[in-house]
Amino acid sequence: MASIIFSPTNRFLWSIATVILLICGINYIIRGLKREEKNERLMMHGFAGLWMGFALTRFFFYFSDYFIIGEYSGHDFVGDFINTTYIYEMLHQFGYLCSFIGFLLFFLAFEKVTKITRFSFTIFNIISINLIIFLPFEATRVYVYVASIINGVIFIWILAWFFEKSAVDFQAVFSFMMIAFTLFFIGWILDSTAIKELDLINPVIAPTLIIIGALVAITPSFINPDYFSRPLVLWVIFIFIVIAVFIIFIVTAIFILPFEIFVISIIGAIVLFVLVMVYCGAQIINILNPYKRAQVKEKESKNFLKIFAKPKNITEKEITVAKEKKLCLVCKNKIRRYNYQCPDCDSLYCLKCAKILTKTENACWVCGTPFDKSKPVKKMEEVQHVDIDVKKGKKPKKKNDKDEQDD
Repeated sequence: MASIIFSPTNRFLWSIATVILLICGINYIIRGLKREEKNERLMMHGFAGLWMGFALTRFFFYFSDYFIIGEYSGHDFVGDFINTTYIYEMLHQFGYLCSFIGFLLFFLAFEKVTKITRFSFTIFNIISINLIIFLPFEATRVYVYVASIINGVIFIWILAWFFEKSAVDFQAVFSFMMIAFTLFFIGWILDSTAIKELDLINPVIAPTLIIIGALVAITPSFINPDYFSRPLVLWVIFIFIVIAVFIIFIVTAIFILPFEIFVISIIGAIVLFVLVMVYCGAQIINILNPYKRAQVKEKESKNFLKIFAKPKNITEKEITVAKEKKLCLVCKNKIRRYNYQCPDCDSLYCLKCAKILTKTENACWVCGTPFDKSKPVKKMEEVQHVDIDVKKGKKPKKKNDKDEQDD
């Protein structure tokens, strides 16, 4: 059956969408390079890989449409998606590969930073990439449809995990990412061959949703997310989007899936929909409960600031190991690029820890030298630590022995 393959407006919008996706990827690369902490830099580059993969996917899909056999009817190109050429199939497979490589880079960064899923998401995408390369084209299309849904569910779970572990301002950022990906997912479904063959939806809707999703994703980079960090509003918007995605998925599945796969997909979609709704409802209840919200906020602050409280005992071994391996004395992370070195005892601190200690104790943990001599030294609590003469390289002396010698 002949369908509208593309129109001039469709071509224009897809060009804009591809450029914006590319800008999103470049933006995250630049932001990642500016990060001093390794994990933050890795996650930024993971996001960059995801958006760059999407951009390259759209690039190959854009040109693949020109290799469908058809004819122009006015300004629209009309043809049958069954009558394609080998180049069309090759470009589509390149597009599928770019998409899954993007997911692979993001999942690899996430699993390397968090170490909570034992690289299972990464392995799944490595297997998917190999299947896309070696499977016949028709089998590849079916597999990509199922695997993309799995990757989408994993991605949403990761964003929900980030949301749960982040402070309110960062929750706003990841809410933007959640909304952006949802819009992108709807656009991807509407642009699938099975939907376009029905010729029921205007070809400009899919690229419009992709453009909106990409703009939403890049918004926190240019606008202070505090203006948008209203958790209740974001959750309500997200619920409406999830309901819309669920309805679109059901309608799509009715038209394009065989009965057996349809039943399995519907059951899975309903279970996932119920779980997401329960989770969203629990989050809204927490937001509306001021006592619990304050309790959680206090707990997060205590856990975060705990690392910057001076331990009761700093041993000679800890200090020696930190210097030999070039570790920050506070967070125990490897010192990279810029750092602060105590002028008296040569103890090393990463810039992040040095800045926070300057605002709190303003004293070196080993020798007590102020980080900022223009500010007073504050004792947060009485602590016992080993008094080491680092300059002379002597072993620590006990105060009791010194007193006995004086006597």
